[in-house]
Amino acid sequence: MESEILVQKIADKTNFSSRGIRSVLELLDQGSTIPFIARYRKERTGALDELAIKTIQDAREHILQLEARRETIVAADNGLAAVQRIPVLGVFTHGKA
Repeated sequence: MESEILVQKIADKTNFSSRGIRSVLELLDQGSTIPFIARYRKERTGALDELAIKTIQDAREHILQLEARRETIVAADNGLAAVQRIPVLGVFTHGKA
């Protein structure tokens, strides 16, 4: 998922600023911990506290899990559609199931 789309979805869900969300996600991706970000990167996050940063982290995980599930369903649906296009001939014999 594109990062800007992810940032927008998290912003819609949490009502935090896009700038703060983007900064938190970048710092988390770099391996920074939530306490470190809250204490030492206030200028980048807009002074988000640990709870807000954890909320952003959880929202990202939730959105990515939903996206992965959606992709699985779409892939399964496409596979089912392909199977449904194959003509079913000779599966049943006359009078027998």
